[in-house]
Amino acid sequence: INHLRKLAADKPVNATAPILQLAKVMEYVIYEAKEKLIDVKKEIQFLNNYIQLLNQQDSTVQFETELDGDYDLLKISPLLLAGFIDKLDTKNNLTGKRSYRLQLKFSGNQMVMVINESSGNHNMLLLLKDDDLNNRLTKLYPGKFSFSNPTGNPSFTLSLILHEER
Repeated sequence: INHLRKLAADKPVNATAPILQLAKVMEYVIYEAKEKLIDVKKEIQFLNNYIQLLNQQDSTVQFETELDGDYDLLKISPLLLAGFIDKLDTKNNLTGKRSYRLQLKFSGNQMVMVINESSGNHNMLLLLKDDDLNNRLTKLYPGKFSFSNPTGNPSFTLSLILHEER
């Protein structure tokens, strides 16, 4: 909101696109996220809109995404992926400039999410040690997920077995 306020004060026409993106994000959060499972396609659209909003701010954290594989028939818990982005954004925004590449790879009903931190700070352990993320994954996907962060490696990997549309 503060970012939109600043844009509107500086040059109101520049606030139009971010306001529309915020509207899409809010629509998803209000209407779609109440479902138990959502199409992966919708979750990815939300994630891209959310990341665009974050990247437009005067933030020290930047994100980019890359997709690979077929996910048309897969369903996922809403806002699951955004939880990882939120943790990286809020936990790292005071520790210098950071860049992350989020890769989502789909094969059958498996999704592998790899988050690489490209600015050389190697602070990915915070995702492994986050109780909120661990508890949410355990509740939603018991026995269907694993994650890792090899020592000294600037990446975090989550493997998750998703639900298939029938």
